[in-house]
Amino acid sequence: MAKDELYTGFWVDFYDKLFPAYIYPKTFKIIHKLIKKHNPNAKNVLELACGTGRYVEQFAKAGFIVKGIDSSQDVLKKAKKRIKKAKFELKDMQNIKEKSESYDVVVCLFESFRYIKNYLNCEKVMNNVWKALKPKGLFIVDFGHWPPTKETKIHNKVKMNGLTIVKDEIIRTKGIYDTRFDMVKIYKKGKIETKEIKRSPLLRISKNKMKEMLLKTKFKILEIIVSFRGHPQSMLFVAQKKGK
Repeated sequence: MAKDELYTGFWVDFYDKLFPAYIYPKTFKIIHKLIKKHNPNAKNVLELACGTGRYVEQFAKAGFIVKGIDSSQDVLKKAKKRIKKAKFELKDMQNIKEKSESYDVVVCLFESFRYIKNYLNCEKVMNNVWKALKPKGLFIVDFGHWPPTKETKIHNKVKMNGLTIVKDEIIRTKGIYDTRFDMVKIYKKGKIETKEIKRSPLLRISKNKMKEMLLKTKFKILEIIVSFRGHPQSMLFVAQKKGK
């Protein structure tokens, strides 16, 4: 996965405050319900690109045995402080090689799957997930497919540690990627500091492309939840490893 400055150093705390805390338990309730519906005896969960552990925390609270992996050492430090009951490992999800048939559920949430470099690598990840899942195990992936854009601006404002931080994210579609450029203004005691945050491009994945890749890698698609995060472009796929 390409390096993204938003997940390093000072910016980790900022990233952690970008999204309201209530989003995680709210969306986890939907995920938990789907797991109970399709794999009621599930216990072991792997989260790909777990970030600061917001969803790992939800799984642990619900009684699952959970492991999170991420390619950023800094976000994992925060995740380990947040939840002690889980295991964490520094690893890019594009290079996962878990023990065969180790997990009942593998999840990749909050647009993380779009950080994968290309469609071939997406299929590589899916194949490795398939191997890591037990028969009839679930792969749950959440992503957004936005209309192509010449330029879209997303505005965020966060207050933390006595600072007011204003971030403007500029998104431009170039081929199969949405490129991103972040300009940040940091306000402290009347002074303003301007910074640029280097961001990774996001792979554009349509509903049909996700279907195609899952079927190609021997998954059975059980459900597709549209508007999972409250907007029509967000989708949650629930797929199952075919087995006994």
